[in-house]
Amino acid sequence: MTDESSGPLGEKLIDAIAKFRPVVPGRDSLKRVRLTGPDGVGLTRPWQVLAVAALGGLAGTYIVALLSTPIEDMTETGEIVWTGVLFILALLAFRHLQIIAMRSTSSSVEAALSRMRIRLAEHVSRLDLKGFEGLSRAQLQGGLAHHYAAISDATLSILIGVQSAVLLVLTLGYLAMISVLALGMSAVVFIVAVKAYLSRQAELSTRMREMAASETGLAASIGELLDGFKELRLDAGKRAAVMADIESQSDRSATERAKTANIFAGLMVFSNSMAYMLAGSVVFLLPLFSETPPEELARLVAVVLFLIGPLGSVVSASKQLAAARFSINALARFEAEVEELLRVQREAGTLPVPHFRSLEARGICYTHRPRSADEAAYQIGPVDLTLKAGEVVFITGGNGSGKTTLMRVLCGLYPPTSGELVLNGQRLEIDGPDGEAYRQLFATIFAEAHVFRKPYALPADKLPILREQLEDLGIGHKLPEDLASGLAPDKLSTGQRKRLALALALTEDRPVLFLDEWAADQDPASREKFYRERLPAMKATGKAVLAISHDDRFFDVADRRYHMEEGRLTLVEAQ
Repeated sequence: MTDESSGPLGEKLIDAIAKFRPVVPGRDSLKRVRLTGPDGVGLTRPWQVLAVAALGGLAGTYIVALLSTPIEDMTETGEIVWTGVLFILALLAFRHLQIIAMRSTSSSVEAALSRMRIRLAEHVSRLDLKGFEGLSRAQLQGGLAHHYAAISDATLSILIGVQSAVLLVLTLGYLAMISVLALGMSAVVFIVAVKAYLSRQAELSTRMREMAASETGLAASIGELLDGFKELRLDAGKRAAVMADIESQSDRSATERAKTANIFAGLMVFSNSMAYMLAGSVVFLLPLFSETPPEELARLVAVVLFLIGPLGSVVSASKQLAAARFSINALARFEAEVEELLRVQREAGTLPVPHFRSLEARGICYTHRPRSADEAAYQIGPVDLTLKAGEVVFITGGNGSGKTTLMRVLCGLYPPTSGELVLNGQRLEIDGPDGEAYRQLFATIFAEAHVFRKPYALPADKLPILREQLEDLGIGHKLPEDLASGLAPDKLSTGQRKRLALALALTEDRPVLFLDEWAADQDPASREKFYRERLPAMKATGKAVLAISHDDRFFDVADRRYHMEEGRLTLVEAQ
């Protein structure tokens, strides 16, 4: 068993933030964040960070002591010079220790966050399509991007808060050396301040949750504007409604942020007021209880006023700590949900990609389970279909008939609810050990297909082939000269992106190609060439092609045509 105490510094610091609980018992329970990986930066253990912070606090306290020493106590010029030298040395030590702690902590936490982000992205990449679609866009964006910034931004503030807390404790110790009564007054003030802070924790937790919910709502509304821009340009009423929703969500977000900020502003003002009250108590009350010389009183006031800065840093760090804990909590929940989805999946094997000869669907059914009560369930099947190497098969049917869903089942993206897939005469377990190898047989271009910005996993020796395919498809001049550096798909039209996707699929040269209305976005000449030249050329190379099509002028190109209606597939006899 691995000893977690010997793990990397960044993981331990994040774990310490997650477990820090100055809150009402029973609230905000956090899952322990476990991260792994090499660290190798600066300080390697949390106690070392605390030790450096304590030494920095000690140096800061010594600076306070030097600055608060009455000048009249230094009777000789040499003593003043020596005190000045000590001040400079203490200041340099304070600065150097802060830099060591901050750089090591920041580097370690950033490395730990990177490892966590990579691990979660790897988990998400292993989900099946059904599991992936069960996660909301907000969950995915938060779990893979947004929450890390809050933790990263909080790191240095929390470290400064720790150093300030050490400085507060040591300065109070120095205060005790000057006046025990002044220390007692300070203790009363700090106890009141801490109780006031703890009394707001429940409200603060609520505000953090409400603020996160408002941010999620705002992101969703802005997503409507960005994703539906074309539609909104065509409908002024819809555009106004979307903008009204954005305005409402933005106002809600601003309100929730302001409420959270008001809590911390109140705590900050309260802590500063208490510090000034402490200074006033030293000036006005201390002389009533003890005979304190004026020079000693001035010294006490100077020390007490110095406490305002560290106290403010501690309160500010508490805000960052709350934000970081909230984000760590959200990441832990996201990871738990993804891990649960992976747990119910059967682990993919490492079998070699089989040689493709034929694929049969025998009585295949697939039922979509709705994610919410207001979402309708639908089913396709039972479906019987055959596809062989060197064949072109068309599927026709109206919108919503189940064509795309069937295609996703056939290529292993959705596991069939019942029935069986038979590859080369052998029954398959899509969610079993041969599922991963089976999916490697397919190149797919769905209607909403994403085209990656780089030719990922494409060997360098195939880039010239890709260039030839692009030139043949008439978009070579639209792509950068150096294809390995990027493909810039965002600069292409919908039809051009589909041509780029086809060029990539043909270059990868997988034995089975699924096309979901590929020709629908092409000009007439390109469509004619696709059906009359490209599909026969693919067939001649032994490739199996399954295409969804509505172009009845070209149905004669297919070896077989199936028609789908209300989830049922029927073989259409040749005319």
